[in-house]
Amino acid sequence: MHPSDPSFARDKTPNSKAYLALESLEPILAGVVSGSSQADPVEMLETQLEAALNQLDGARLRLVRSRRRVGELQEVVAHLGEFLQAVGADGSRQISNSKEPRALRGLESHTA
Repeated sequence: MHPSDPSFARDKTPNSKAYLALESLEPILAGVVSGSSQADPVEMLETQLEAALNQLDGARLRLVRSRRRVGELQEVVAHLGEFLQAVGADGSRQISNSKEPRALRGLESHTA
């Protein structure tokens, strides 16, 4: 899909925000080409590019935080699995009690 496609502009994914910011450069460039722009085109382009870079940086930070959360959730699931194995799915103790405290500590560290 190309940024000039009308359906692309309606896309609300984080990546499309960067493309929408870049699309906003089109009127500036058109004004420069036609000579009708009274503002400094270089300054206008710098402003628009800076805004686009800020949006991309924000998207990158959100991605980093999301990946970190996924890692934390994977740890919780692993500890929960250990705990369930230690006590048994039906509550009866099927595995030695030595695993249960370790599994419980791991689970409690994520819920505290």
